[in-house]
Amino acid sequence: MELLRTKNLTKVYQQGKHTVNALTDCNIRIEQGEFVAIMGPSGSGKSTLLHLLGALDKPTDGNVWFDGKDMYSLPAEELARIRRQEIGQVFQDFQLIPIMSAYENIITPVLLDKQKPEKEYVEALAERLQIKDRLHHFPAELSGGQKQRVAIARALLMQPKLILADEPTGNLDKESAEEVLNLFIQAVKEAGSTLIMITHDAAIAERAGRVLRIDNGRVTG
Repeated sequence: MELLRTKNLTKVYQQGKHTVNALTDCNIRIEQGEFVAIMGPSGSGKSTLLHLLGALDKPTDGNVWFDGKDMYSLPAEELARIRRQEIGQVFQDFQLIPIMSAYENIITPVLLDKQKPEKEYVEALAERLQIKDRLHHFPAELSGGQKQRVAIARALLMQPKLILADEPTGNLDKESAEEVLNLFIQAVKEAGSTLIMITHDAAIAERAGRVLRIDNGRVTG
């Protein structure tokens, strides 16, 4: 079943007098439950594509259909709801709020949605990611691997249909990266979510069901 589709997706930036074609005529289809890796050199358009798929930026041209809805034709309120409830984001730099505990960081999407968090579910998710004993610690008290697990738990909390991950283990040492990646992929699989992950690591890409390659803003694969 198709979850995501783009048609002629294009993003152009103006940098002074220069025009930057960050993404050009991108046409992809992604099925529900797929694990898709995105690879390409730095500056090739990988993050731009991820931001457009996650409705964090608007395209210059083209369309993104998510679960049958043309995202960029939706009212702003509905698009914001989809970002909160149906798309989880995991970033390389974790993006945790330093004055909030791990538990508070994890439940942020629920609070933004004006719902009450299910403590049992949060704890079960934290246990699966091996951070249950760190829930009341603040980010400064956590290792890099623990911070990323908190960020992953936050992304999975709403049980989203789609998880977008931008080099999620890029700031971790090799041992932590492998452990976090294994937990991440397993948790996503158990949740039945679709995973799209930017990576420079060929070994990680080999674990994906499919690899999309980007060069100079053009996608192949």
